[in-house]
Amino acid sequence: MSTLSATDFLEHPLKKISSINELLSASNSIVINSTQGKDGINQIISLFKDDIWRLPDNLFVQNHPEHMKVLNFKRVPKQFQLISKVTCLKYYLNGREGSIRPRGSTTVSFLKNTQLFFNYLNKLRVNSLMDVTELMCSNYVHVCRQGVNSITGKNHSNKTLKGKFSSIEALFELSQGTFSPMRAPWPGTSSFYLSGIQGGINKTASTQIIPDKVLAEIFSLAVTHLNDADSLLTIRDEIDQIRIQNLTLVDSVICDKVSRFLISLGHKGGLRAFNQKLSLILDSCLITILVTSGIRVHELASLTINSVYTTLHNEETYYWMKGRSDKTHEGNTDWLVTAITHQAIKIAIRLLSPLHTELNQLIKTMDTHNVVQINKLQRQKNILLLNKKNKQFHTLSSPAIRNRINKFAQFYGIDWHFTPHQFRRTFAVYAAQSAFGDLRYLREHFKHWSLDMTALYALNEQQDTELYDDIMIAIKSNKVSIVEHWLEEDTLITGGMSEQIISFRNKHQNVRTYESRKKLAENISEQIHIRATSVAWCTADLKGCLGGTGFEKTRCGKCCNAVIDDRKITIWQEIYKQQLELRNISDIGPSGKERIERDIQRCEQVLKGLGIQINNEEATSYE
Repeated sequence: MSTLSATDFLEHPLKKISSINELLSASNSIVINSTQGKDGINQIISLFKDDIWRLPDNLFVQNHPEHMKVLNFKRVPKQFQLISKVTCLKYYLNGREGSIRPRGSTTVSFLKNTQLFFNYLNKLRVNSLMDVTELMCSNYVHVCRQGVNSITGKNHSNKTLKGKFSSIEALFELSQGTFSPMRAPWPGTSSFYLSGIQGGINKTASTQIIPDKVLAEIFSLAVTHLNDADSLLTIRDEIDQIRIQNLTLVDSVICDKVSRFLISLGHKGGLRAFNQKLSLILDSCLITILVTSGIRVHELASLTINSVYTTLHNEETYYWMKGRSDKTHEGNTDWLVTAITHQAIKIAIRLLSPLHTELNQLIKTMDTHNVVQINKLQRQKNILLLNKKNKQFHTLSSPAIRNRINKFAQFYGIDWHFTPHQFRRTFAVYAAQSAFGDLRYLREHFKHWSLDMTALYALNEQQDTELYDDIMIAIKSNKVSIVEHWLEEDTLITGGMSEQIISFRNKHQNVRTYESRKKLAENISEQIHIRATSVAWCTADLKGCLGGTGFEKTRCGKCCNAVIDDRKITIWQEIYKQQLELRNISDIGPSGKERIERDIQRCEQVLKGLGIQINNEEATSYE
């Protein structure tokens, strides 16, 4: 049978798909998807005539479920199946006019949304897109607005409605030049307006940031499991040897031997309890990678057993992780990570090595004619998060990763519902705080983000540019928040720059020229430099100052560039207490005593400026 690729069919000048007969005669030869074997021969996977099209794997992220890679036209009313195939084919190959080719999941969503519209038309006894009127489309909008989510029981979100309505707009565009062109569904308006998203897409961040204490707790637990991994995996390997040495015995006898072996090592609860410990190790690897890299869950699933490497720059070691990013079409991407990220990946490789060995053996023994299955398994061959379920190998899915993390949290009584994207947004906030020098938790794992962002990005051109954008947005938000707090009339501030700020905020007309204090803060934050010194905020655009560090903790108290607000009270109270204790030491010499008295005076000046009563013994509460 001679075949024609779907692209060639659409591009051929004689194939304007305006004739049903012409389309039907060619449908048996239009190849939607095929795969090539080692012998170079193509094996057809899906033809245009098929009721179910299997889309190519390269249009989906690595861990996308197999059953969600298909277009099922059986669910479309019979009278609309052919036009549905044609519009899906055009969308699958080219997308909408002026846009790039859509990902596989977007094409699947397009069919799902248009199928709902076709079902609606079927109930109205409409048999062709040419018979669809504006009134029908207007009523469909009303039906969608009244609809509810089958899982939550709530009305569809604006974003969901936008997806439904934009698919109808795409259907209208793609049906032009076919045997059944549709009229414009809602002239004079758009899916944005109809869905309630007026003025464009709302870009306000809605993803929650993981609270510091919650993140610190789950990360600390994960690190504990990583530290225990080597000894547990050594025991796992010894258990495998016991199984190999006793292959002739029945399973119950082997299990008994394994249980006695575990008990001898102090592991109670048998093999099930031990396997749970191994499972917690994998959970810990996932958590550690997400916390320290800022990657999306599909990017996590793209990691391979060859994902880590290091570089040396100015005598500093940089840790890198490489994978693939498909959301922004960046393709192969590298992320700047930390040593513990590498540790987590290497542990995951060792933990899942038996599965990789089993998969490699399966590929070697498979029938070479089964090209589709072999290619599918080859795609999984080097994937880090390899999984096996119902005797099928696949990459750990996004829902599975999310469930594992939440079960880990539930196991340890952590009261928080985690989603993978929370880790990305939290990472951006932590990286921004590190850039300010104001990071309290996980400081060691974010220290490289305290460097200049431009210099960091210049280290590797393959990096995730959108992640840098997220970090810069978080930096700007953090900076605006600091300035906005200074501008609040009841905020206590001191330091060399405080008088100028207090004078400025007392001039009410400055605030009135802006629609809000936040807008004023945004304007000011763009004009000044701010970095944290651990004891103050420094507004000097200078490097090399030791203020707030080592023996110069109190220098910022006398600096003309410093702003010290009420968020730094506890720090200065602790420094003051330490200096009072040092005052009682007799063997520090005249210069030591002079330094202590100087630091005590600085602390008292700062604390008084922040409304703290001084009694020369210890700092107390507000006056």
